[in-house]
Amino acid sequence: MSFAAPSYLPWLLLAPAALVLAALLRARWRRAAARWVDPVLWPRLMPHHRPARVVLGISALGLAVAGLVVALARPQAGAADEAVAVTGGDVVFALDSSLSMAAGDVAPSRFALAKLTLRRLLEELPDQRVALVQWEAEAQVLSPLTTDRGLVRVLADGIHPASLDRPGSDLGVALDTALDLLGDGGSIVLLTDGEDHGGSLGTGLDSRLAALTAAGVHVEAIGVGTPEGSRIVLDGGRFKRDDRGQPVVTRLDQEALEALARRTGGLYLHLVRADQDLGVLLGRLRMPAAGAGVGRQPVERFAWPLALAVAALAAHLLLLGGG
Repeated sequence: MSFAAPSYLPWLLLAPAALVLAALLRARWRRAAARWVDPVLWPRLMPHHRPARVVLGISALGLAVAGLVVALARPQAGAADEAVAVTGGDVVFALDSSLSMAAGDVAPSRFALAKLTLRRLLEELPDQRVALVQWEAEAQVLSPLTTDRGLVRVLADGIHPASLDRPGSDLGVALDTALDLLGDGGSIVLLTDGEDHGGSLGTGLDSRLAALTAAGVHVEAIGVGTPEGSRIVLDGGRFKRDDRGQPVVTRLDQEALEALARRTGGLYLHLVRADQDLGVLLGRLRMPAAGAGVGRQPVERFAWPLALAVAALAAHLLLLGGG
């Protein structure tokens, strides 16, 4: 289960607030009624008034508010094949979330700058299919190819450095995973500092390049960081240190990323600021001719909580509408 508009979820706090407000208003009503009619006579004058009925009615109001908020957040579950108009080639964004991406040699940090750039690219691309892969020493597909770029933005916002089970940085795993999503044709957009602890840019590089070339896939490499590098600040302001106790300095590997992009017919872009011109890269990503395709689209499930909200509101009115 995921949400296309999770910014509404904090509004769930309105549900307990509605319960408290309804209880206070009901208590006020009881005090006012007691001034006019002795509570002993209530069963005769108001035969439908029962404590259990009041509790259920107030609870139903809270449930109605919660259901409405969840519906506004647009829950999505499962996926279905859907014919979509494609105005550009498929693009897989492969976002490096290794610990070195937390370095601050570019502002606000390598990782924050990479995510800002990813959002810009998603906003500027036409209605073509995109996918998202997060990678460190392992790669995880967060979204298959889809035209729902809002969903991809939400998933990207939830990524943090060093958040996968296997720490490190293996570029080969990222390329293999992205290629499996694309099949034939399209582009892989790498957002990384180029560090490759898995050694994929050496061992097995030729076979990977051959597979990419055979599939007609270009690697557009976005290098984030500086060649001078920076130390990695951990939680609490401590620096990451090596086995000898020395602070680790992480540096952008421009040469490796340039070679990877060049040998696959792609582009290398050195990213150093948030307002950097992305026009050339966007032009390349838009180049393929228009066509049609089939995309895996998330299935909207907002109707379920909305129906629950309507039923709960009806129950509230039925239980307390008569006094």
